[in-house]
Formats: sequence, C-alpha cells, structure tokens
Amino acid sequence: MGFFFLTISFWLKKNRLNFIIIVTPFILSYLIPTISISYSNHSQLNHKNVFIIGIDSLNTNLLKTEYTPFISEFIKSATYLPNSYTHVARTFPSWMSILSGDYPLTNKARLNLTDFERINVEKSLPYYLKQAGYTNYFSLDERRFSHIDDRLFFDSTIGPPATVGEFIFSKLLDIPLLVITSDLVIFNFFMPQIHNNRAAWQTYSPEKYNEKLKNSIDIDNTPIFLSSHFTLPHWPYKSSHNESNNKDLYDKYLEAVKHVDTQVQDLISFLQANGLLENSILFLLTDHGESFAREEDMPANNFNLVNLAGHGTSIVSKPQFNVLISFKEFKGSFEVSHTGINSNLNYALTDVAPTILDMLGLNPTTTFDGDSVFKVKSQRLLPVESSLKPMFDKSGNLNVSGTVAKNASLFEMNTLGQLVLKESLYPTIMKEKQRGVIYGKWQLSIYPELDNAIFITNLESYKLYNYDSFDNNELKKFLLSKLCTLYAPEIIQSNIIPCLNTKNFLEVS
Repeated sequence: MGFFFLTISFWLKKNRLNFIIIVTPFILSYLIPTISISYSNHSQLNHKNVFIIGIDSLNTNLLKTEYTPFISEFIKSATYLPNSYTHVARTFPSWMSILSGDYPLTNKARLNLTDFERINVEKSLPYYLKQAGYTNYFSLDERRFSHIDDRLFFDSTIGPPATVGEFIFSKLLDIPLLVITSDLVIFNFFMPQIHNNRAAWQTYSPEKYNEKLKNSIDIDNTPIFLSSHFTLPHWPYKSSHNESNNKDLYDKYLEAVKHVDTQVQDLISFLQANGLLENSILFLLTDHGESFAREEDMPANNFNLVNLAGHGTSIVSKPQFNVLISFKEFKGSFEVSHTGINSNLNYALTDVAPTILDMLGLNPTTTFDGDSVFKVKSQRLLPVESSLKPMFDKSGNLNVSGTVAKNASLFEMNTLGQLVLKESLYPTIMKEKQRGVIYGKWQLSIYPELDNAIFITNLESYKLYNYDSFDNNELKKFLLSKLCTLYAPEIIQSNIIPCLNTKNFLEVS
C-alpha cells in the first residue's frame, strides 16, 4: 500500500498539469448549474403529435439523392416549399423564428447567445401546445450557441448542458485518455458536457445520440411535441464516424451531410415503428444553409464583395439564407394530401408555428409576423439580416482562436452558468448588421461596412446589381421604402443611412 501511494505521489509531482486538467472538470461540473423545472401532469387530449426535425447548415443545393437520399425521397411526397428563407442565418435566431412565429426584429433573438431576459418567450408554439396538454421536448446535440430550454415551455431538454462548461470541456478532448474513456458511465455523470455532444466531435456518435434521444421520449397517451435539431453538417463537419480526416473541408462536409441524412431517417423510422406518426404533423426543415466561399456561393456580378464562408456572414449569399421547409400530415397511418398551397411563393421559418397551430385548429389570441402557409396567397416582404462574422482562413477553415479573441469581450456568464451576449453591446452590434428585404424574386440589401452600399439581387437568375445603376427605379424605391418601414424602430439608433436619407423618413421625422 505504501509503495502504491509513493508511486502516486511521484506521478502527481511529475504530471501536475495533466492532473489539474483532468480533475478541474469534475470540480466545475458541480459549480456550473444546470436547469431543471418540473411541470404538472397533462390532461389527456386527442391532439395530433407534432414533430419538427431540423438540420443544421444544410446547403439546399445538396437536396439530391446522391447526398441526401432519405430527405430527397421525403420531400417528393411532402408539401415542399423551395423558396423558403431564414431571417438570420444562425441557429438560435432561426429556431426562435420557428418556435415564436416572429421575426428576430420582433422576438429580439437577433444573435446567437442572446440573453433570454430580452426575449418574449410566452408568445410561442411550445407555450400554446403546453396549454393544450402536450408534453414538449427539445433536443439539440450541440448547445454552445443555442440555449433554448424549459424557459420556452419545454418539459424536457435533451442534449448536453447549455452552460459555459460546454465550451471548456469540449477542449479537453485533446487529451487521448479522455477520448478513450468518455463512454464510461462516470463521465456522463461528472462531465455531461462531453457526452453525446456534437461539439466534442472526437467522441460524438450519431447513432448513440439518436439512442439517447429515442430513450428520452415518454410514449404514453399524452400528445407529444418534439423539436429535434441535428448539427452534424455544422463546422468542423466531423464526428467519431469520419471515414477519413484526410479529406478537404468540403468533402468532410459532404460526408457529414450523408451521415445526418441517415440520422434523420433513423429518428423518423423510430417514430413510425412506435405508432407516433399516426395522427401527426411532421416538419422537416433546416435552420440555415452553408457557404464555402466558392464562386457559386455568391451571385454573379457581385462587384468583388467579400465572399465569406459559413453562414450569416453575407445576406446576398443565397446558399446561406435559403432553407428547407417541408411537412407531412398523417390521419391515422395515411398521409393527408394538401392542395391550395402555392409553392412558387416565398416562405420563411416564421411560417412554421402559425401553420402548425392552424393545422391543429388552435386559435391563439396573439398575431404572428409569419402566416399559416395555407393562408398565404401572394408575395410578402421578408426581412433578412446578418450576424457576427467569425474569422476564416483562406481554405475556409474557421480560425477558432482568432474568432474567440476577437469576440470574447462581447460575452459574459449569466446566473445559470450560460454564456450570453452583453446587453450593453447590443446597440453597437446592431449598427454593424447588413439588412435586407426579400419580395418575390427580388432582394434589396444594405451593407454598412461598404459605406452603406445598396444592392439588388435577382434571386431567380442569381445576379447582383448596384442600386444606383439598377434601371427599375420604381421597384428599387419600393424595396428600400419597405426595408425602412420594417426596420423603422431602429433607423436612428443603428444609423441606417439609406433610410435616414429617404424622403418618407424625412417627412415623418
């Protein structure tokens, strides 16, 4: 025994740093709080189950049998709306649009890690479904940038804790021993931040996460609302199932897309096998797209605009903002055929919540920025805006250390142990946003970083035009006027120069 302790003492003396690195997470896991609130029993109501399955960072140009065989087959028989957009191409704002039915401008979720203190959480799809007797589940396999939880009326949140610990602990997987032993039950108990966590890609298994998700759903007579989001196609496009780490970035992305297609298929097969799709509504969608700074990721005639990889970086990049929205409704085990929906019109993620409530026959007293797709009969104005810009190298790889160093001063930790954007910095960040508006096949965009240059995009031909040289004066003035109307509450504070200079604004002020 004495020899054992002598050996341990010698090892500790020699490996002090490694010991501190390994032990620190166990200590912090107790110091960083997690969230848990229980709700009262639900009444037994005969409502359809509701499922929203989301996929992160999926470029809609990959909706082909070659890359997404299951999803491509799904949308063939589903109601599919190809001209659909997100308002902010980031996960948290997109999901808040999905669940609230409101623009980021309205619900205040303009950026990832927006503090819930500034968000109106009551006017939401899970709120209304909870009132109607549903058990609400939210599943997300990486929560560093999206801290949706029971504050949005979810009974159960599936996935790693949304605390700052997820940022810290995922970095510990550079230690080979932790990678090898991460599947041990003790690690799930002491370090849930690296268990079934897409951010800890070295140990993340799509199959194991799906098993955790499926085992977390309580199958009883209570109607179920499940919102599930899979983040495999998000940077760095890797998991423990990578076939080869020698592939270039885009090939790794394609591999991740193929894996997530299988992940989605597995979840839907589970729902079907357990009778959960009988009498149900099933939405399959994406939160935003993805750009790789290729020529095809930007419109033609782009005046040498900076072509950034990722998402939320440039509002004229259609691959970043075009999203998948498709859905099926089941009556018993039979699919309901919906007619009267014009798939040529534009739609947005804000239309999801109103559509589901409409299909369920629930009539909330509040109104939404979005509309039920069954009630959209003409083109509408859709606002779009950019987000914080991460730093990429020339090959399209995210410069993590550079991005963190650049943006670290923007965030702080709240009382729940979560990283949130500093409230005091919101006005400054809002001034830097690119803002745009989509109407029909046209998009008008304002770029403050380019001396408030204004561009017009033809979304059908995917060509860009300078505002001053665009020959349809009536159309461009109409689009600018509508953008300024949508963003009227922040024109002065955010110093939106093209709106300050418009005749209508000057007359009103």
